Amino acid sequence: MDILDKEEYLFTTRVYFKPKSFEDGSPIYRPIHTARLEQLISMVALLHPFIYELPSDDNKWNLNLSNYSRLIPNNFYGNRVSLKPEELFKDWRGQYKKYTQKANEYFKAFYESQKYKYELKLDLKKFFPSVDPLAVYGILMEHMPVTLSPEDIQTFKTAAYKLLVCEIENLNTEEAQKYYYDSSGITPAYTRGIAQGLPQFYFFGNICMINISQIFDKAYEGKSVYYVDDSYIYTDQKINDEKDFERQLQKINKQIQQELSNYVKNAKADTFFTKKISFWDFMDRLLSINPLCYNVEVHTKGKSTFTLIGNVRPGEVYLRNLSREASQIGADIYSSYSEEEDETLFHRTHALQQAVYKEIENAQEHGEESYKEKLERYNKFF
Repeated sequence: MDILDKEEYLFTTRVYFKPKSFEDGSPIYRPIHTARLEQLISMVALLHPFIYELPSDDNKWNLNLSNYSRLIPNNFYGNRVSLKPEELFKDWRGQYKKYTQKANEYFKAFYESQKYKYELKLDLKKFFPSVDPLAVYGILMEHMPVTLSPEDIQTFKTAAYKLLVCEIENLNTEEAQKYYYDSSGITPAYTRGIAQGLPQFYFFGNICMINISQIFDKAYEGKSVYYVDDSYIYTDQKINDEKDFERQLQKINKQIQQELSNYVKNAKADTFFTKKISFWDFMDRLLSINPLCYNVEVHTKGKSTFTLIGNVRPGEVYLRNLSREASQIGADIYSSYSEEEDETLFHRTHALQQAVYKEIENAQEHGEESYKEKLERYNKFF
């Protein structure tokens, strides 16, 4: 009970740096967080009132989604809360498969009907570490259950704070701090943004993306699918060229910053937070060294792309057939009962993979970055 009863007590985590990519000759790392088993169990227990509602007496053995969980739109496929007691979130493989299949269904349908002319791929810069935890707290407070008593409200706020702010015990070197905070000399060491790897932050990522997706969908009316911070949008909003697209994304970035800053402002005005002296010391130190530490924005060049659907090559239109073929191979592996069938499956898989590699080369040769990225994602996933 220390986590709720002792004001100064916070969950203790560790961070590791997973290689993500290579840019300009330097490695790019993704910070992944973990904690001891008893800490992880406590985090999940504390998260439950946020993602599930209390069951009725007639239905006391079933899980029911909370108002927060029901806020998450149907076109969000990543990190969906599960109603199965043995899992916290629905299996990511099935959800990612649904996400890619739906995107490809839209692409093929709009290629044939020309209902929407453009496919957009909007990529957020370092989404998880760039989300201010105060913004998430502000969103949670905006949708806080109205039936809570004054005492319950304080407990609710304490739980939200303890889930959003965790201590890090292994940022012991200047180099590690630079990778994590983009600076060094930050004390005390608390988690930055949405700490990937800890169970609650997968849910908080979706909570934050609700507001961002509404900005996207208002700017580009049409159809959209989201996998947390990844998105495909199908729209008729005219895009003249790369420069015009860049200007549109710059406007969107200003709207995102304004939207989240309003939640941060509300959180700062909450008297609950004014008592968190060590937290404010950390935030003041972090933001004085790196004022743009918490700055959620879309890549305006390179990683965010637009495609004129009517001008693509046939391979992109029928990309969904790749997932169907790969899934069939997966099923055949489990039903194979002879070495001859295994050999046949091996050659089918090899031929499919070589065809994908060739298509990636063709997409790169023609400067079709969006199509190339889809192929690489499919190749990695399947």
